[in-house]
Amino acid sequence: MARTLGRRSSWAIAGLVSLTGAGGAVAGTYYQPLIYGAPPIVYSYGAAGENARMPMSLTDTAPTAVEGEVSKDGVIAQHLLRVDQARVLTSPVQGRFREIPAGTALARVEVAGSANLVVWCDLRANTKWNSRGAFECLTDTKGAGAFDQGWAGVSDYYFAAAGFNVVSAPRTLTSKGTWREAKPEEHPTLLLGYKWCDGDGAAKPARFARALQASGDKRWFVPGVCASGATAPLGGGSFDLPPLKVATSAGAAPSALHYKVEGRLPPAPLLQPVLSGLADLSAPPAPKIDRAVAPPAAELSLKPLVPAGAAPVVVAGDIAKGQPFFTVGVRHGVTGVLKQEVRGKGWFFDKALPVGQPVYGVPMAGASETGLVWCAPRQDDKPKGKSPTRWAAACLPQNATQANWVEAQTAMMSVNLSWFYGSRTTNALDVERGPIDLPPMTLSYVFAGWSEQGSLMLEVRLDWGEGPQLLRALRVAPGADGVVTVKTMDGVIAVKRVGDAAQAQTLKPLLAQADVVY
Repeated sequence: MARTLGRRSSWAIAGLVSLTGAGGAVAGTYYQPLIYGAPPIVYSYGAAGENARMPMSLTDTAPTAVEGEVSKDGVIAQHLLRVDQARVLTSPVQGRFREIPAGTALARVEVAGSANLVVWCDLRANTKWNSRGAFECLTDTKGAGAFDQGWAGVSDYYFAAAGFNVVSAPRTLTSKGTWREAKPEEHPTLLLGYKWCDGDGAAKPARFARALQASGDKRWFVPGVCASGATAPLGGGSFDLPPLKVATSAGAAPSALHYKVEGRLPPAPLLQPVLSGLADLSAPPAPKIDRAVAPPAAELSLKPLVPAGAAPVVVAGDIAKGQPFFTVGVRHGVTGVLKQEVRGKGWFFDKALPVGQPVYGVPMAGASETGLVWCAPRQDDKPKGKSPTRWAAACLPQNATQANWVEAQTAMMSVNLSWFYGSRTTNALDVERGPIDLPPMTLSYVFAGWSEQGSLMLEVRLDWGEGPQLLRALRVAPGADGVVTVKTMDGVIAVKRVGDAAQAQTLKPLLAQADVVY
């Protein structure tokens, strides 16, 4: 996480929502406003993985950079990757921040959720500072050979690696874009290689880790962490980048290595993130990673909120805008107390959390860091500014040596964290896990109206005694029959339109101890 602590960054919980119209093609999506018509460019993290992925395969093209000299930031053993499925635009489409010209090949991207949404994204290099990481994605909702809907795609790694890969905010296109299936040679390509990402090769061994480069972008990025790679012996020798073997010796230039790579990565589908509602792909075992950098998978499967207290209730009858149609009692699923003081420092900032401070954990995963983010809810003596509650929370995303002090948007459960230049850093956390004493909470799904397209506008809210506080704003498309289905706690709730109001009905009973979706 060292690369994100000093710049504009964001952690966001994602991939938890399983809301879909019956038979509809649109998963639950944000309807929050976008900045200047394009997604904000942030580093973000989502619970238990990503919520979009792009199937790709290693080709049988011979690898390059297999022998020669390499220095720090150089990339060896470069293999060609090709997107598995693509479509070519035959008419231009005006996107949110740039036009997609006719002839552009769009890559298939799968979106998590039971709706099995598929969009087709423009992967042309986007290196502008105000839109880096933002992509235009399209879909043909009617299967009529014309894209009629645009989506905002945001990805650190061109959807080609585990990280922040999000597709959200659908809109109707002002003019449709016709398309045809792409020929194999037209599918977008990337390079996969091994980057010298740490060490100087003299005092400290050179470390090589998998890296990706998109066509038209000069950057090589390392998905995950450099620590997942392998080191070259000081003074020369052989090492493995399974299934590759690399022989090294001192290079002619200072701080360089001469290398020769034996073997190649076999042509095969690339390992893909596991997404809710999407099938896992078989793959060889992942390389071992330092546990101080990446925690075990069990940490990421922990549930931040679990059922407790009041049983789930589906409200019958007409529901007016602003009223809940589903409620359930919940508590924090991961809790503990601080074993040492945590002090945050920054410009005009000096705050501390004492020993014994209660904290709750939110499992998060993303582009370069994976782990449990601890948040410390604190009750103030009086409301500050325009805050509607007396509670606030400091959340502390961290790496092995330090953390960032970030004020949470919602005190008792944080679904989005952002920090900017000059962020407030703290010492690393030491947490003793165990029960803590916090107010009982109620989670609710609130009817927030109907969109022009007939989608349900839904707000997920959390109340700990100071009124329901917004966690998420979503819209959920109806099925062919006009009814929206909302899935949670292993049950199904049907919501149908009655004028400007709504009516909810339980289609499948909710189980009291099943996972709450929020």
